Amino acid sequence: MPKPTLMPGHVDEKAATAENRRGQIGASLETVVPGRRRRFCAAEKLRILQAAELAEASGERGAIGALLRREGIYAAQLSAWRKQFREHGNSGLEPQKPGRKPTWSDDQRALMAANKRIATLEKELALASALIELQKKAHELLKIALPRLDEACS
Repeated sequence: MPKPTLMPGHVDEKAATAENRRGQIGASLETVVPGRRRRFCAAEKLRILQAAELAEASGERGAIGALLRREGIYAAQLSAWRKQFREHGNSGLEPQKPGRKPTWSDDQRALMAANKRIATLEKELALASALIELQKKAHELLKIALPRLDEACS
């Protein structure tokens, strides 16, 4: 049986919505939810690195490739983790905040430099204080009299 034809100027609502649902090829469109990016914590990265070292040490052909397929990671990712671990240790494996590094103003840079200098001086002061205490104990043990401050100034 032939389809009924519409009179010019009339719009079939059902046909219009069905046409909107279809793409240019005529197939219905599916919406696919984009996958979430996997995130590895430092412990997982360290576990995978240790497994890679064991696979490499075994000398078995294709062991690292099998590990990469099993874990679902790329060789470049493994080499980047190795580099981070080699340069920074366990702290290098910690997840980092994505995006550009923040830009600091001149005042903020000066403040950070001053705080760094203060921390260095505090460490030096603690070391000097410990050395002075050690010298005092050595003088007590050897029974050598320490000079007094008022005698040293005159």
